[in-house]
Amino acid sequence: MRSWPVLQPSPCSLWTVAWVRVAAVAVALLAFSRVYTAAHYPADVLVGLGLGIGVAVTGWLLVRGVLTNAVVRLATTRWRGLVTASPHPVAVS
Repeated sequence: MRSWPVLQPSPCSLWTVAWVRVAAVAVALLAFSRVYTAAHYPADVLVGLGLGIGVAVTGWLLVRGVLTNAVVRLATTRWRGLVTASPHPVAVS
């Protein structure tokens, strides 16, 4: 049986944390603007935020394994440049 190399997740960089903060501020401003302009009731906005978070987390949990397997398999082919930073083949043990 062939075993695939395990990809280690990289630690969150300051760049990633900064983008998450920017996205959170943008979401908060958009939600506030929808209530402020009377386009939606506050409950509508809160339910929408909760539904959006729920769909995002569920989708991530469902697709995470499939995408991880695809990346691991591609890392050992000539297409490894699309999924890794290393131009050299990954040693499979």
